[in-house]
Amino acid sequence: MAFTYQVEDVANRNIAVLRVQGELDFNDRGEFQNAIDFLFRNERPKLVIDLTRIQRIASVFIGTLVDVGMRAKKDGTPISVMMIKRLAKVCREAGLDKAMTIIEVME
Repeated sequence: MAFTYQVEDVANRNIAVLRVQGELDFNDRGEFQNAIDFLFRNERPKLVIDLTRIQRIASVFIGTLVDVGMRAKKDGTPISVMMIKRLAKVCREAGLDKAMTIIEVME
């Protein structure tokens, strides 16, 4: 596994945050899906995926994030993803911003 993750519960803001760091390589997609499923089981009304510590992401994960955004919309759960500007640009070009809110942070 080339990445690690933790889910943080921000109770006073009613938000669950999935913090991911490392590199998201093609072979990690199953474990990444497990992390996403864990985030959804948290049952907070707002979800955030923090990818600000990710420098490289395989294209398959952009598709996974789009699927996650559609799942959240279907459930009526607001979801956002935080990422560095360089990755945000690529993800917007791939249409991720249609599925969830992208929050850019400085590198």
